[in-house]
Amino acid sequence: MNSKIQSRRILLLLASSLSVFVTMPQRLMGQDEHDKPLTGNVVLIQCDFGANAYQTFGAGILFGSSGDNLYVATANHLVRRGEEMAKVIRVHFWFLPGEVAFGILENRNDLSLDLAVLKISAASVDIDASRLRAGRIADPNTLRRGDLVLPVGHPNGREWFVPPTPDKISELDTSFVRFQTSVLMAGHSGGALFNAGGELVGMISSDRQPEAYALRADRLWRQLSSWGYRVSLWNPAFRDDYDIFNHLFDLSYLVAAYSVVQSAESRGEAVGPALGIHLESRLRPELSYFKIPFDLNSVAATTRQPTPRSRGQGLLDSVRLYLKTFEGQSVANVFEFALACNVYRLGNAKFLPDQQLIAREKLLDTARKIGITKEHLEPFISSPDANDDLPRSEARSNVHVPPNLKATIIRTNAFDLGFDLATYIQFSIRYKALVKEPSLNSRLLSDLEAHLSYFNETFPLTTPTNDEEATQLFTTTSARVKELIGRLRANYGEEAAQLCRVASASVSYIALRSQLTQDLESQLLTIIKDSAMALGMDAQSISTFLDSPVARFETFREKIKAVVLF
Repeated sequence: MNSKIQSRRILLLLASSLSVFVTMPQRLMGQDEHDKPLTGNVVLIQCDFGANAYQTFGAGILFGSSGDNLYVATANHLVRRGEEMAKVIRVHFWFLPGEVAFGILENRNDLSLDLAVLKISAASVDIDASRLRAGRIADPNTLRRGDLVLPVGHPNGREWFVPPTPDKISELDTSFVRFQTSVLMAGHSGGALFNAGGELVGMISSDRQPEAYALRADRLWRQLSSWGYRVSLWNPAFRDDYDIFNHLFDLSYLVAAYSVVQSAESRGEAVGPALGIHLESRLRPELSYFKIPFDLNSVAATTRQPTPRSRGQGLLDSVRLYLKTFEGQSVANVFEFALACNVYRLGNAKFLPDQQLIAREKLLDTARKIGITKEHLEPFISSPDANDDLPRSEARSNVHVPPNLKATIIRTNAFDLGFDLATYIQFSIRYKALVKEPSLNSRLLSDLEAHLSYFNETFPLTTPTNDEEATQLFTTTSARVKELIGRLRANYGEEAAQLCRVASASVSYIALRSQLTQDLESQLLTIIKDSAMALGMDAQSISTFLDSPVARFETFREKIKAVVLF
């Protein structure tokens, strides 16, 4: 194929992938083959309680993975009968017909919620756990009496049965959703209750007619998260709150550890270079998550004479300054509490009695500011290593993440995703440049993977080795851009979608400006102008960039970033 014609086809594909479009809601009712995406998170469970005992069968919900393990939530009464636990638990996945996995019953369970967890080795059934994507949870604030719901399970052994007519919600409370049903029977326990949009409403706890109940999906999510599982069941209404909260605690721990190490070095104490390198490697992604501009290799922000101690203090000051920009004091107070917990824990073995008392008072003072009492913290104070997760769980139940912090992190991730994605697409065309710059390629793929992970998305992230692979990768990835921006719009709002669009279009315009036809140039310019104007940028700033895109690119990006952050 003529290379010029091929290049123009690729450019046309890119321009079309960045165009405005509307995504249609996923259908659910009345589908057969299309039910498979719905039922993919529901597994079939068969339990044996001994050679001469009885068997039970029901369902479970695949909710996440960690390492090479998959995790399934199910009804506790399905896998436990009083003190007796199932001896053998067989698990079947709809996408692996004929294969059987064996589940291991985790110790975590809650009788009041009728909730248990199974662990399954992904390797035992040849599943790549990292590629599995869990479903979407229904927004609990939108559930209403009379809403249509569909129970999915294995009634009387009918595998992954989706009833032709829906049931209706009859009552809601803080933990359960009750619904009127004419189809529920033995085998539905542990299965899923979906709404008309294919979103998870709850996990079925009873299999009796005419009124049944299910553990609410948001309550299921919170309980699994409190047990320490990484839950992939997704809903922006609260997923981001928990992610941000956990990142906030992780950041406070690393800042505390970094400051302690730097202070020790300033006193001439040898802590070993490996520890410092380890802390910095973990700090960088946390600082990046919150977009805190602190260079760990540079002079500390608050002093002209860099010392280990000043570097630690400089980092602490930068984090505090950033967090204080968000509404109220809730985020800053949570950070100070987490910091006090971690300083107390890190120094518990080395503190002199008077220093330990000061650290303890600081811990209690910061706890009071977010509504946590001394009594609640007493187990942690007495044994911080044994109860290290207690402060996090207490703070999580008392404090909500401010909407503007959540919105800022969503927007900055969408913004950076657009730039990284467009750069990756351009690099896929010029694959020889990637071969020559492996470290640059590795960093780009790592950053892009982190942004995609934040939005629970996957892309074919590979490095092409010839023209054919480059063209195929470009074609596949460009087509996905359109879909991705649509999901950003649907799940996070118009602003996030426009940020991703303008970032992608700007990078593409610069990288391809010498190859653009008049029509393709016009399309990209329209996207840049429309998206930037939609974000509130003034016409002069847009024109200045378009007149000299290479020279004005960083200025343009900073102006958009100002929109993102504030």
